[in-house]
Amino acid sequence: MKHLVYIVVFITSFGFAQSGFEKGNVLYQKGQYEQAIQAYESVLDSRQQSAELYFNLGNYMGNNYESAVITAQNALKKYPSTSYREELSMIILEAKYQQAVQSVFEKKIERYRSAIDEYYNYVNEFPDGKLRKQAERIFNESKKIVKD
Repeated sequence: MKHLVYIVVFITSFGFAQSGFEKGNVLYQKGQYEQAIQAYESVLDSRQQSAELYFNLGNYMGNNYESAVITAQNALKKYPSTSYREELSMIILEAKYQQAVQSVFEKKIERYRSAIDEYYNYVNEFPDGKLRKQAERIFNESKKIVKD
């Protein structure tokens, strides 16, 4: 049943994102720029929710962290000035960390290093970020495993 709920939420958010994007394009072509911006921002909301959905599915099913990373990275590439930039960056960091935690032994060190690298990316972009404490926790836990 939980799988069905997640799938319905994902499909609904994807359809909403597509319609918001199309609506934004129409408004833009009509010269209604403020309304177009609002429509485009609705797409950003759903993109963040999609990344969060994959992350939550990773917690539930155990292997969707890479999907969360890819979705968040794609949202950041497509919408580099989004107001959700810090949250999307944290989803990437947290997903990489959780992927490391749940990895098979042979992949753990490599994936913890990837989480540490992502921490540095986060800190460079958001030195005083509101999610800094969460990032520090991930970094400290990762450094305990990777001792170099």
